[in-house]
Amino acid sequence: MKNKIIDCVTFFQENFIFNLRYNILNKYVDHMIVCESKFDHRGKEKNINFEFKKNYDKNKITHLILK
Repeated sequence: MKNKIIDCVTFFQENFIFNLRYNILNKYVDHMIVCESKFDHRGKEKNINFEFKKNYDKNKITHLILK
């Protein structure tokens, strides 16, 4: 059985950084998990900011929204 490499990252408002991360790691990882909360670090409710770009493989990315 082949080992799988999974990249997991917490997300706040860093679409540019995630896009860079995706383009660098895409050929090396088997799956990417993006964890984003409905609340900021102060506990105030915020909008969900992660954007699926058209060049992302949607089967490779799981976007978890934490409540």
